Parts: sequence; structure tokens; C-alpha cells
Amino acid sequence: MMLIGESGATKSSWGIAGKPETLFTTRGFRGTQSTSEDIYKILQEVKEQFETASSINEIHLFCSGCLTDEPNQRVRSLLHQVFPSIRNSAVYSDLHAAGISTLKNHTGLGIILGTGSVAFEWDGRNPVRVFGGKGFPGGDFAGGADLGLRLLQCDHKEIISFLTKDEYELVQQLTSKKQLIPGEVGQLAKPVIRNKQNPLLKKLITRALIDFMAEIPSDRAYSRIGVSGSIGTFLQDELQEFFHSSTLFFTPSPIHSLLTQS
Repeated sequence: MMLIGESGATKSSWGIAGKPETLFTTRGFRGTQSTSEDIYKILQEVKEQFETASSINEIHLFCSGCLTDEPNQRVRSLLHQVFPSIRNSAVYSDLHAAGISTLKNHTGLGIILGTGSVAFEWDGRNPVRVFGGKGFPGGDFAGGADLGLRLLQCDHKEIISFLTKDEYELVQQLTSKKQLIPGEVGQLAKPVIRNKQNPLLKKLITRALIDFMAEIPSDRAYSRIGVSGSIGTFLQDELQEFFHSSTLFFTPSPIHSLLTQS
């Protein structure tokens, strides 16, 4: 059996190739930021989902932060430690997952808008130019954490009507924190998306998207644009306005496409 995984900062999704009904999720990890110990523990959680882990002989993992060799090899080594029976393994970046699931073998611009954000030029097989993805809080514009941070920076009196009780308590907690964690701040993207037609929040989203677009060089146009990630899916209309001359393809989570294409 081939196990396919797709991991971002917030969550990881896993399933058996050709069997989308086997899909399950665990905590997320990134090749560049997560410790080997954390990644090992999460992979152990994955292993525990199977009565006979030895039946898995191949693993393909698409992981945030694994575009370069060092984190790629580290994560691949951990896969073999947890699943010693596997004969074949491959670790790709989350950019590969996004490109394969939305643009397939066509060239175009790939966009990931999840907790973080990044854009990349796709040549039909690999990302060849990467734009943005500079991290939180000084980058990752229009991702969930960035939208949450922008909301947090608003006058609290102006946004209180948009928040549930739990969300308001989260705002209060984060306001007093010295160091903000992307996954926590990203929870505040929910009221932004939920109330995106409100003039204040509509302007907030527009400014975030303008900052994101500024990361993408204007030296060429893209007829095809693939957008993955939950935030990208929720902002379909807004993205269509920015890329009105292009054909856009959306998927909230590439894992479904990866499981069925394999």
C-alpha cells in the first residue's frame, strides 16, 4: 500500500492511494520549523492508525518547508525510522501538492492561501520560481494568520460585533501575548471571512491581497492560476477580481486530488 500525506503548519492529512475514504488528519508540521522530535511523534500517531503498519511499503509526503534538500532529507529519514518496512519513499514540498492538484501538467501560477501564504510559478512538474512565503508576522500576506493579525490590530470596539464570545476571549488573550503563534492568530481569520462583506473587513481583505500581489513579479501574465488552501477557497470572488483575465482552479485541500490521482 502507498501512504500519501500532505502537511502544513496547522494540520497534516493522510490516506491510502486510490482510497480517498481512508483520509484522516493529525497535527501539522513543517520541514524547516518543526523539531525532529515533534515530527517523529506525529508520524508515530500516523502509524498507530494502521493495525499492520508493515502493509505500507511506500510513502509519498508533500510537506511545507521541504522544497530544499536539507529539510527534505531530514523528514525522509524520519519516515524510515517510524516505518522501517517501507521500500520506497519520496518527500516533496507543499508547492508540489498544490501544483499537481490544481494545475496538473499545465504551466501557470500556483497560490497557497492557508495559515500562511506563498505563490510560485509551475512548469507542469515543479515549482521554478517562488514568490512570498516570507513567514509570519512580516509576510505570508492574505494567509489566515495575516488576516487574523490585521483584525487584532483593529480598534476592538469596531470589531466586537463580528466576534463570538470565544473569539472575543481569544482576542483578549492574544492582545496580551508578547509572541504570537500563527496557528492561534489564524483562528481569527474565521470572523474576517464570515463577515467579509462588511466594509471594514472588506477593506482589510483587499489590503492583505494587495500586499500579497506585490510579492508576485509583474514581468509575465499567467493564463492558468491554481489556488489551494482554505483561505483561498473562501476568497474565490476576491481572487477572481484580482485575476480577472486568468482561469482559476480552486481546491481547499490538495490531498483529495493526490489520493485519487495516484
